[in-house]
Amino acid sequence: MFDISLYGHITFDRVFNIENGTSYYGVGSIGNVWKTLMEVNPKLSLSLIPTEFGESLILKSENTSERASISNLSKTIIQPEIKDSKWSHILYINELQNVSFIKDVKGIVSADICNGKIFKDMSLLKHIDFLFISDEDLNVDIKEFYTRVKIAVIYHKKNGSIVYLKSGKEIHTEVQLIPNLNVIGAGDGLVACFIDTYLQNNNIYKSIKAAHNKLTNILIKKNEN
Repeated sequence: MFDISLYGHITFDRVFNIENGTSYYGVGSIGNVWKTLMEVNPKLSLSLIPTEFGESLILKSENTSERASISNLSKTIIQPEIKDSKWSHILYINELQNVSFIKDVKGIVSADICNGKIFKDMSLLKHIDFLFISDEDLNVDIKEFYTRVKIAVIYHKKNGSIVYLKSGKEIHTEVQLIPNLNVIGAGDGLVACFIDTYLQNNNIYKSIKAAHNKLTNILIKKNEN
């Protein structure tokens, strides 16, 4: 059995910095989550199961810690082989062309929503324990999400997050804003940090606090390099 299986989108990323005109290539989506998981806990056993292959063009500003992108996330689509796992995470549920496998994934199941299509198939949320979404990607009433998932919606933004439990209870976490950070993949990084911590302590409140702290340290370290 794997600790974590990652399903969904994997992308070839072209990233451009508007302050100095530099650029670089990278592996995004599943690649971002995998990289952060390996940083926070190299002992994890991971299964990478991309179901859709695509590419993204990303423009970032380190001065404002902002980014924008355009993507073709589903150039190639395959049917995945489901793996036994303690946790399965699915990227990005609102852009997946093939969602037939979601009902079959194993363990605790999480998914996230990216900037793009409006998520309409709410019936899929009955299979999801945790749904992650950022403030820039929210385009419907968040109650539409947290009343349908099994456990909670984690709504994250620059200065922290709000966990909306299915019951309607909220857990607020605030973090200090640090200027001039490279925030590419930060949302995926928060997902990775939360999953790793929750698997260790099974506590939502402790896990979201620890996830933000871990992510901040990773972003600072990345900025120094």
